[in-house]
Amino acid sequence: MAPHPTLLAMDEPSSNLDESTGWALGKTLAQLKASGHTLVIAEHRIAYLMNVADRFFYVRDGRIQAELTRKQMLMLSDDERRAMGLRAPRKIVRPELPLPQLIPTNTHATPTLEVRQAMMAFDHHQIFSDVSFTVDQGQIVALTGINGAGKTTLARIIAGLLKSKSSQILINGKRLSARQLRHNVWFSPNDTRTEFFTTSVAEEVMLLVSPNETNKEFARRVLHELGLWELKDHYPATLSGGQKQRLSIACGLVARRQVLVLDEPTSGLDSYNMTRLAETLSYAAHKGQAVLVITHDNEFISSCCTHNYELASKPSH
Repeated sequence: MAPHPTLLAMDEPSSNLDESTGWALGKTLAQLKASGHTLVIAEHRIAYLMNVADRFFYVRDGRIQAELTRKQMLMLSDDERRAMGLRAPRKIVRPELPLPQLIPTNTHATPTLEVRQAMMAFDHHQIFSDVSFTVDQGQIVALTGINGAGKTTLARIIAGLLKSKSSQILINGKRLSARQLRHNVWFSPNDTRTEFFTTSVAEEVMLLVSPNETNKEFARRVLHELGLWELKDHYPATLSGGQKQRLSIACGLVARRQVLVLDEPTSGLDSYNMTRLAETLSYAAHKGQAVLVITHDNEFISSCCTHNYELASKPSH
């Protein structure tokens, strides 16, 4: 804002924001509009813009297919909206999901994943402490919390990508080292562009397993189930955001990781790809995986998550 521009162009500014910060962004944009700025915003999540935007241009296949007013957007039926791949234009209240089991009990089967007294601090500032919960096979647990609460840091500890001596991460009741965790937990980062290394989808899903016929058949089945078989010869970098997320999950399934951890997988996804992702995670859970997903997306949480664990932020001093 230092050069005092009159036109502001933004590309999905809400994609990684928590709920309250997203609505605060909407208020800030309204103030900028009232002060005379012209705003052009490319977005999938539009609820926070309903009191800001005057017109909505629906773009498909590189062309503007429709121009809608705020009233017309709100009048779209759910079927019409989903057919256009649009996110909900009204605020979605976070569903009241149960907490995951905090600690195993004598009557409770050994959980696939147990996080026990996890903590992390940087430069003498405590990010979180005494975090304990479990994720069972077949569960999809939403890990929520405000920006800066430490969700990604916790996920990286669980996946063995960040060491924390005081944190105990157990898989099927056994405490594992960071190296062992990397062989049991699949981590899908927020930016999947850094994740793939081969020249085709088919090669990517087989990268971490022996190329025997059993694994090849399983990979074919997973690619079919996740709607990726027709893309098997495509270079992973050319896939859409939703297709990359599904490929990441396919890799975790084919590698037979017991736990899948995803970091804000719906960032940048339209309604269609969000729904496909939810179906993919439900498929993984049905196959027996334990799924932990970092998300601020209430629409997504409502579509597939079974439990919710909110990571509380520590006040800074």
